[in-house]
Amino acid sequence: MELKVYMKIVYGNHFTYPICENSKILASLVSKKTLSKVDILKIEKLGYKVKYELDPILTKVVSDEIKEN
Repeated sequence: MELKVYMKIVYGNHFTYPICENSKILASLVSKKTLSKVDILKIEKLGYKVKYELDPILTKVVSDEIKEN
């Protein structure tokens, strides 16, 4: 199974946010909004593939700018 997440850097700190429903469920199991590197490693040991995608908000902003031009 594949989990979709995206990474965001806030004031030099790296945060991994869940995108798909399954990654959100796993984050809620550890009572967090974000997943740590350790969380990701444990999830991968369970047999999940973690796919990093672009920040959905940034993607929308860029695509809106392209449409305007």
